[in-house]
Amino acid sequence: MGVSNVVGLATESVEILRFFSEISVSSVAEKSLSHSFRHSLYDACLTPPPGYGNIGGLRCGVEQWQLVGLITRRSQVQILPPLLHITQGLPGIARRFLIQGENYSWYTFRTFQYLETIMKIDSITLHHLSMPLVAPFETSFGRETERECILVTLQSEGLTGCGECVASREPGYNYETTGTAWHILKDFIAPLILGQDVTDALDYQRRVERIRGHHLAKAGVEMALWDLLGKREGKSLKEMFGGVRDKVEVGVSIGIQESAAALVRTVESYLEKGYRRVKIKIKPGREVEETTAVRKAFPDLRLQVDANSAYTLETASALDPLDDLNLLLIEQPLFEDDIWDHRKLQARFKTAICLDESIVTPRHARYALEMEACRNINIKPARVGGLSQGIMIHDYCLARGVPVWCGGMLETGVGRASNLAIASLPGYVLPGDISASDRYYHRDITNERFVLNDDSTITVPNQPGLGVTIDEEALQQFTRAELTLKAGE
Repeated sequence: MGVSNVVGLATESVEILRFFSEISVSSVAEKSLSHSFRHSLYDACLTPPPGYGNIGGLRCGVEQWQLVGLITRRSQVQILPPLLHITQGLPGIARRFLIQGENYSWYTFRTFQYLETIMKIDSITLHHLSMPLVAPFETSFGRETERECILVTLQSEGLTGCGECVASREPGYNYETTGTAWHILKDFIAPLILGQDVTDALDYQRRVERIRGHHLAKAGVEMALWDLLGKREGKSLKEMFGGVRDKVEVGVSIGIQESAAALVRTVESYLEKGYRRVKIKIKPGREVEETTAVRKAFPDLRLQVDANSAYTLETASALDPLDDLNLLLIEQPLFEDDIWDHRKLQARFKTAICLDESIVTPRHARYALEMEACRNINIKPARVGGLSQGIMIHDYCLARGVPVWCGGMLETGVGRASNLAIASLPGYVLPGDISASDRYYHRDITNERFVLNDDSTITVPNQPGLGVTIDEEALQQFTRAELTLKAGE
């Protein structure tokens, strides 16, 4: 079969077009491409064809551009095996496109173009942190006055990359805690990467895929890998991800207050600080009066509520009055692992249901949208196992016109920088829970403080990697435990 009958590639590289139009699959199997040619081919793939703009010309489809060996429909995977050996010089992501035949958008592909540089991981350091919050934060599953997390630091050939594992002290949001994450990081993830050549984020995901679950732990390490990579390449995460915004629109998340009147006062205080979107936490018995009071006090406020899985399909009738309050969305009202009953609930409501806890992989995002269980998705990269997985969910939703937004986990400046970078992608059209640093902490562990701009936005870091540096004095102040593991030890 000639390659020319399956390729339609808009590119300025005449050499590549000529190469693929003149040879057959069988002859390609006998070729040995030079390193420079492989990368010329690879680089040419990164620019979407005319007319596809930001959505991306590399998405598969009958009427869209297809690149043999890199992008293919599943039905065409059988023509690819003869080409495998010629891609040995390509980055790992390109080989996985070829082998898996997955649908990825230009954003997903563009995300990994820098990941051809091998990173040998020399050491990993874990800091178990406990940081006092500015004010208690109460949800349907508990009340926090101090926030715990784990700072993950990777060393690679003189460079340092930082990531944040957002697991907290108690298994309220999900089953992970700082204790379980410490165990998984130390005893299972670290041995898979120490002394190893990690080529890219998907290579890392492949290494840890046999560890079932524990996404918060996995995501902390992947974030540190991205920080390393950005510093090595001299590029910010926003640039590596293909972000389109220099500033990200944000809102504030407010925990359950003592009374409806107290909640209104708290909302007002944040509006005075410049926030233009407010999310309030609710639970059974604390939903209708509180939400109605806020709506009455602020008729034009962009308002949404978050139940954190506090209701069943039967008790969710308590939410019916909220459907008349012109809310942006109702977030995760039912069980944390449910999609099907959310479908039934969404059919009853004109207000958009948003899923958070239920979406733990790109696959679950597909389930939810195919079932029509929600109308938008809260993407927390940590919840889905890493930034790479969050980008895949973004791409899937973007292609289907489904809005997404970036949720928050009371992150330090490390995780906040990461959230701002991914929220710069075009599909993040709803304000995120990425409040200013002073919303949660008097003192953070980063030297950089994120501040709210006059238009209810926060500026995306533009320095290499995450774009933040660690305040070592603050780090030591908040550290409860520290562990360093080195390759070969």
